[in-house]
Formats: sequence, C-alpha cells, structure tokens
Amino acid sequence: MASTASAFSKFSEETFDPKDWINSALRCKDPQQGVDAHASTLVMKLQMIIQEVNNALEETSLQAVQSLPRVLHDVEAVRQEAQLLREQMQIVKDDIRKVEEETHQSMKHLLQLDSIKCRMQDAKAALEQAGKWSSHVSEMDSVFSSQPPQVVADKLAAMHQSLEVLRDVSDYQERVTLLDSYSNRLEAQLSTPLLEAFNSHSLDLARDYADMFTKIGRSAQLQSYYIRCHKVSMLQWWTSIQERLAVETEKDRTDITQWLAEYYDELLSVWHTEVVWCHQVLPSPCSVLCELLSQALSSLHPSLESCVSRAVQSASDTEALPQLIAIREVTLRFSKQLEKSLASVCDKDAGGIQELADTIHRPCLQYQLDYEESEKKFLLATLDTVRLNVVGEMDTIRWIADSVPKVFDASERALQHCVSFTSAFGVAGLLQALEVFFDQYCSRVQSVIDTVRANVGLDSISTTSSDQKADSAAAAT
Repeated sequence: MASTASAFSKFSEETFDPKDWINSALRCKDPQQGVDAHASTLVMKLQMIIQEVNNALEETSLQAVQSLPRVLHDVEAVRQEAQLLREQMQIVKDDIRKVEEETHQSMKHLLQLDSIKCRMQDAKAALEQAGKWSSHVSEMDSVFSSQPPQVVADKLAAMHQSLEVLRDVSDYQERVTLLDSYSNRLEAQLSTPLLEAFNSHSLDLARDYADMFTKIGRSAQLQSYYIRCHKVSMLQWWTSIQERLAVETEKDRTDITQWLAEYYDELLSVWHTEVVWCHQVLPSPCSVLCELLSQALSSLHPSLESCVSRAVQSASDTEALPQLIAIREVTLRFSKQLEKSLASVCDKDAGGIQELADTIHRPCLQYQLDYEESEKKFLLATLDTVRLNVVGEMDTIRWIADSVPKVFDASERALQHCVSFTSAFGVAGLLQALEVFFDQYCSRVQSVIDTVRANVGLDSISTTSSDQKADSAAAAT
C-alpha cells in the first residue's frame, strides 16, 4: 500500500505528465499478468483513491461550514470592541481640549506671575549689590592692610559685580576709576611674587595668582607678566650667541645656519616645557605662548633680518643664494616642528598662530620677493667661471663644447633653487633669470666663435668670395 501511495503521490507534483506516469505504471506490472489486467487494476485503484479524496474534501467542507457561525460571531465582537475604543478615545480627546480651553487663561496668568517674581528677585539682587558698593569702598583700606591678597581679590570681584548693576548711575565713571586704582594696587602688590612663581615654575602659587588676576579682570596683564618673564631669558640666549660670535676669529666663525638652528632648538625646548605648564595655569596657553615666541623673535638685537642681510652681503654671488636656501631650510624645519606640536595641544582657531608664522618667516620674505635678482646674480657669477677662450683654436672649440653641460647643470640648479627657496611661486622670476643667463652665454660663445673665425682667416675668405660674386654679377650686367 505504501508503494501504491508513493506512486499516486506524483499526481500532486507541478510537473506531472499523464503519459509518463501511465508508461511508468505499465512497465512495473507483474510479468505473469497481462497488460489489460494490469491496466484494469490501475483503473480500480485510481477510482478508490478518487473516492477517498472526495470523502476527505466533503468532510473538510462540512467542518468549515459548521465553524463559520462561530468565526462570524468573533469578528462581530472585535468590531464592537473597536467601535467602543474609538468612542472612548474621542471622549478623552474632548476632555483634553476642554481642560486646555478652561486652564489657558490660568496658565497664562501663572506664567506672568512667575515672570514678575523673577524680575523682582533680579531687582532685589541688584539693589543688594548696589548697596554693597559703599560698604566695600569703606572696607578696602583695612582689607588691604590686614587681609591676605586672596581676600582682597574676592572683595574686588564683589565690587566688579556691584559696578555692573550701577552702570547707569551718573558717577559710574568715577566708580570705575576708583575700582581700577584698587586693582592696580593689588596688581602692584602681586607682581613681584607672581614673577618669582613664573621663574620657579611653582604650580600652586602660579595658579593662586592667576585666579586672583582673573577675579579682578586682569587676565591680559597676567599674560603680559608671563611673556615678560620668559622673554628675558630668550633674549639672553640670543645675546650670548652674538657675544660668542663677536670673539670668534674669521677662520673659526660659525655659519649662520648653525647658530640659528641652535637658537631655534632653544625656542622649541622652551615651547615643549612651557606648553604643559601653561595649560595648568593660564586661561589661553597656546595664544600666550605664540605671542611669547612672536615677541621674542621680533625683539632680538641684532634682528634676524639684519643677521641674514649681513650673511648674504658677506657671501659671494655664487654663495649668497645657497646661503639663503640653507637659512630657509633651518627656518622651515623649526616651523614644521612647532606646527606639529601646535596641532597636538592647541585648537586650530587659537589666537596668535598666524602672527607667529609671519614672524618666523619674515627674515627671508624680502629675499623671496627679490628671488629673480638673486638668481640672476648666481647664474651670471656661475657663467663667469665657465672658461670659453683659450690659446689654440681647437682647444677653444673643445672648451666651448665642454661648457654646454655646465650651462645646463647651472640651469638645473636654478630650478632647484626656485623650488627650495620659493616653493616654486618664483617660477616667473626664474624664467626671466634663465633668459638673461642664456642670452649672456650665447653672446659670449658667439664672440669667441667670431674671434676664432678671424684667427683662422674664415672671415677674409668669406669676404673675398662675396667680392667675386659681386664682380661676376656686375660683368654679366
């Protein structure tokens, strides 16, 4: 029976083919049974299966019909519940709208009362602050004489708050002047120990003094004291370098790039040391340090510009431009190291960064703008070292041929100068300098060639040939 069910299960397949099924069924007959008998057996089995399917379908249909009233009842119950829920939601919505309409004026009144209360409290605080001004003024002399600076700073901060309230009074400017005099008095009292704290890098003391200066509105003066303190040491380093150079002999004199790199290394050392310390003390550490370096570089004596100028003037025309390039490379190395540190500890919009960058690159700026003239001097001085005219015509021709690679080597070096010294923005000046250079070279070569032609008699032969051509033409005429 199982095999029969398996055979008849193929009727449910989507790819069922009657012919294939009949041929397969006939091939599976008993050899002792005839084809007709086997076919009759298959037909009988098919009829039995059809009867079973019909019975199953009729039973399933009967069950569905019997369960339909119950399903309809359940659907109706769900519909009624949904209608009831919709009605309740509408009732709640109407209640909310009613509450809003009834309480709108009340809430508006409460908000007005709260606003009035806040204004009255502000007015009360303002009056209290204004009333404290007179008591603060009367106490200041005794506070200065008997209290520590921290208490004095707190009193001055309270006076600042009172003064904000009294901004519209008639004697406001006199009150500002009086408060400034008290602040100046405290600043003068704190200036010496503040500088000592900066010099000794006493973190706790420096924080206390910075807090006092901030309370009395003297943050700018605090930064000025810090810059003044450390700028002195930076100028002393520069002075010591210049004094050392003054006693050096001409033979042992240190190149400018060496002592300039030494000074820049000192500045970087100060930067890395102070940037960590300043972040714990000053409100704007990066801006302060940038201003410190800018002021130090701008206050050098002699200035960096004059040192660079002296180095260039003392160099020959073939050495001046390479000297400038070496100075710029030292400057760029210092600038990039500083930029890397700035990116790691400072915000991009910190003040003073652009001013510091301008100050660092200022010594070479004018020479970069005059790059064309510097390159011309270098190329023409290099051309003067190229020998073209020697004794003997054949040697002269050979020297001219040997000069060609030298000339193009000089032009290649000029291109490298342009990239290294101006970052290629001076390419227009380079073209002008190369034009002058090659014009001079061609002019000198032509002059040597003319001399050689005259020495070997080529000019006289050329002249005779021209005269003969002229005579022949006259005779033919």
